[in-house]
Amino acid sequence: MLADPEVLFPPAGVLDVGEIEGGGWAVVEANPAWASGLYDCKPARILHVLRRACIPLAAVSATDDRWILPGPPERS
Repeated sequence: MLADPEVLFPPAGVLDVGEIEGGGWAVVEANPAWASGLYDCKPARILHVLRRACIPLAAVSATDDRWILPGPPERS
């Protein structure tokens, strides 16, 4: 699924997949890195995703810019 160029997925996202009995593999849910559980993965392997999610705004590439949501309006 993620190899399909028409499928867009945030660079710091976590995709939970599971095998459905009699139905094969399926996407269970997608979460931002900071809101996902570790379940049965090796905790050290999530560090790359968390590091990717915590880059300074000035370091965001043009490709990644589409995933940045606007912040709250400035207060006067």
